[in-house]
Amino acid sequence: MNTTYQNPLTLLNADSIPEGSKPLIEAVSQKFGFVPNLMTALAVSPAALEAYLTLAALAAKTSFTPAEQHAGALIISQKNGCTYCLAAHGTLGKSVGLDDATIVALQTGADLPSARLEALRTLLLSSLETRGFPTPAAIEAFKAAGFTDTQLSESVLLLTWKTLSNYTNHLYNTPIDAQFAANAAPTASVACDCV
Repeated sequence: MNTTYQNPLTLLNADSIPEGSKPLIEAVSQKFGFVPNLMTALAVSPAALEAYLTLAALAAKTSFTPAEQHAGALIISQKNGCTYCLAAHGTLGKSVGLDDATIVALQTGADLPSARLEALRTLLLSSLETRGFPTPAAIEAFKAAGFTDTQLSESVLLLTWKTLSNYTNHLYNTPIDAQFAANAAPTASVACDCV
């Protein structure tokens, strides 16, 4: 990650959250038992917060398993250099059955123990690197691992969902919540080709 980047935005405090975001923040608080800092960052814009929550809900409805959804989020966040999402999805991934070794491999770009998750990573990275034109080899590997055309389409939803949060976290240098800190990525793992 480019350490010379100056984050232009700071998190709101509870008193300065726009009225349009308050019901959404309350719903998040009830669901998680706390308000993740990402949600506070997004709350500056009720539309951005609603978009993220809607995308997250839709990602959960895809035909990817919950573990694959969070693996995908980790793959995208690792490529985009988002330390916040690496910690958050490390925690959430563990809650849906990803083991510690797989989470660390996803956070660092190391080889994965699962050929299926490796095929998911190949597809998502190819999509990111080509701005949405995954290579035929990446698509072939994805399908050979048992993924479907539906999931190929749904991979774009995963990319959209995580791009919104990754880029928001870059603007705020969002602090990792205590609830996610135990699953933060090793510090050398975040790979961002930021200019």
